Amino acid sequence: VLTDQKFGIDYEIKGCLEITGPNTTVTIEPNNIIMCHPQACIKITNGARLIILGEPQKETYIAGFDTLPGYWQGIWVEDNSTLEMQQVIISDAGKAGLDSNLQGSIFVDNTDTVIIKIKNSIIRNSAAHGIVLPGFAKAQLEATNKYLDLGPGSEAIKYY
Repeated sequence: VLTDQKFGIDYEIKGCLEITGPNTTVTIEPNNIIMCHPQACIKITNGARLIILGEPQKETYIAGFDTLPGYWQGIWVEDNSTLEMQQVIISDAGKAGLDSNLQGSIFVDNTDTVIIKIKNSIIRNSAAHGIVLPGFAKAQLEATNKYLDLGPGSEAIKYY
């Protein structure tokens, strides 16, 4: 459930927000704050597209209500879907994935081709890796000017 809130928070996510369908595009405009409850996730599936926009000094911020690494799951991308991020900060995620060795703030399922475009964005305070991708390269990743602040033993991009 994505609910509109007050007190400086634009939206909060409880549970899993699923964006699905080949003709579905959800755009999050710049300068939004989205706070996530424990185990919340964003899932983009069945050909859907999520565009998260920010601008310099007006980043879109997606984080947990607590600053614990992995407080919320993160973003799942699967089934011919697309994730585009520009000037976005993702924080406190990192439990999206199959098991503890294959978890990240952004997780790509190995089902079909997905497209991920990340520009001028930050992934920080992840419980595991930044981005987890299938090793057989069905995912198209385009990442420029990204900054990943991850814990020890974590990889910016983990292939499986």
